[in-house]
Amino acid sequence: MSNFMMSNQGYDSPLQHKAVNGYHTSDDPKTKEIISKFPFLKAEDIADSVLYVLATPPHVQVHELMIKPVGEPV
Repeated sequence: MSNFMMSNQGYDSPLQHKAVNGYHTSDDPKTKEIISKFPFLKAEDIADSVLYVLATPPHVQVHELMIKPVGEPV
């Protein structure tokens, strides 16, 4: 049985943009300014991490994987 959980913090997404700046779009200059001040992971960062877990040998069990951007408090 596998469990997968992903927090909605720390990665760059349109949902995160709305959370930071209300209902403004990602193209809004104020949103871009606010987002540029925070460390965010990109979708590729998450995908690379998932691929790493999937590529582990069958005798390896990965129970948890926590990925945070550098600069974000743990």
